Amino acid sequence: MSDLDNKHKRVVGGASFVVIAMFGFGFALIPLYDLFCDVLGINGSYQAIEDGTYDAGAESERALKNGVDKSRILTMQFLVTENDALDLDFRALTSKLTFYPGEVKEVSYYVKNRSNKPMVIQAIPDITPNLAKKYLAKIECFCFKQQTLQPGEEKEMPLRFVVNSIIPDSIPVLTMTYRYIDLNYKAEQKLDSGYQQTASR
Repeated sequence: MSDLDNKHKRVVGGASFVVIAMFGFGFALIPLYDLFCDVLGINGSYQAIEDGTYDAGAESERALKNGVDKSRILTMQFLVTENDALDLDFRALTSKLTFYPGEVKEVSYYVKNRSNKPMVIQAIPDITPNLAKKYLAKIECFCFKQQTLQPGEEKEMPLRFVVNSIIPDSIPVLTMTYRYIDLNYKAEQKLDSGYQQTASR
């Protein structure tokens, strides 16, 4: 066998190994991605809330199916992040709540438009630690839809939720945080962006 034939065999063998390795790596990415999401508590629920596609019924059913665990207690803290661009009085009426995993609970938030013009706003939720996101289901929430507030208008808004009882013991305390964004501002930004793109053509 010539040196040229040996060289061709080595090239073909090396290329075959690379193809097989890449194929195997592609399959390995799926469980690795799932593990990564589990570790960080990343799921689609919170993006779905922002997109308006969150299925509260399905999420609640999933969280309730394991029943109530009365052998331990969870604590939920309720916070808000102020948006300096909005003249709002926004706060949780309950700062802290204790409950059993799997138990449906309800708290309320208060919001008031302190400005002299109407507002169209959307509440964006977050929960820490990140891992807790996959165990929390919102049954009713003011974050499911945009809020329109007239000048001086105030509202008391409920939040009903359940934390799946299979949540790990390593998460005894959860913190729920909301912030409001100005949808009018976002719409204006889109219009300005569209105008600038058209003008630049």
